[in-house]
Amino acid sequence: MSERPQPEPSHAITTLCEHAAGSAEATGSGFSDVLWRHEHGVGPLALGEAWSSIASTLQGLTFAALSPDDQLRVAYSIAEVISAASRRPLVSADADVRFEFQSFVWRVACAWEAFLAGDIEDIAEHARLEAIAASLPVWP
Repeated sequence: MSERPQPEPSHAITTLCEHAAGSAEATGSGFSDVLWRHEHGVGPLALGEAWSSIASTLQGLTFAALSPDDQLRVAYSIAEVISAASRRPLVSADADVRFEFQSFVWRVACAWEAFLAGDIEDIAEHARLEAIAASLPVWP
């Protein structure tokens, strides 16, 4: 297992919180903003950038190295993103849009499990391989 870089976690945690809560104007590229714009008809559901951001942010952190308060903030942010699928069901006639949404949420849950395991070299690659093993189509 190689050592992960240990950046200052405050920026990474802020990024994860923004994915969960969104911005005041819903203009960001985070999950909540993209979903809000899609639900209000002002933008496509394009979650590839949000997925890459979440995966790379988790990759740069180590749960055990975080303070208890930061652990809680990270856990809450990821839980908020994952539970959005049940609280805000995506209503769309477009099967591709529904697939992208479901794939995104599945991959975030997979990345979260890999992050908690603490021994996954590449979280995004792990999620991709798990998707293949689960016979899910490749996304994004």
